[in-house]
Amino acid sequence: MSDNLANGVSNVCLLVTAPLPVNFSVVEATILNHSLSVNWATFSETDNSHFEIEISADGKQFTKIGEVKTRAVNGNSDEPLTYTFTGDLHSVAAWSGAIAFMLLGGAGLGFNRRKKYVFTLLTVAGIAAGIVACSKNDKEVIGNDGKLFVRIAQVDKDGTKKYSKVVLVNRK
Repeated sequence: MSDNLANGVSNVCLLVTAPLPVNFSVVEATILNHSLSVNWATFSETDNSHFEIEISADGKQFTKIGEVKTRAVNGNSDEPLTYTFTGDLHSVAAWSGAIAFMLLGGAGLGFNRRKKYVFTLLTVAGIAAGIVACSKNDKEVIGNDGKLFVRIAQVDKDGTKKYSKVVLVNRK
């Protein structure tokens, strides 16, 4: 028996961990008339920068569709805070297509007259693609089985992310 145990002294091991950046409370998401509404709450926040709203048709591969800044003063709060994000599902599909065309159109083009013309045509094509995508239903975003999943990525001031649970979007 060791001297410490013989003298009634035992070794104690303490595990010290850093506080979690955000403690999520509830995450809820609904679709009404092609509009996605995501509501969530936090119990507390430490060094929080912002939240990123992500959606998925399969619950595995997520795409960022929006961002909400923290309401916590200097990113820190011991009080519960509530948040809301609202986005149009049509615009998610439409503008991602339009932006892609515009970026492709501008890649590597100089400023001579012919290249300006080509860039303008590609930009117009991108905007047209966005308009066509707006006229489609939200099937591009929602899975074939009609399901849509949402999660919230909490982003620390240093860029570290922590994710909420994945929730199934309710239709109203």
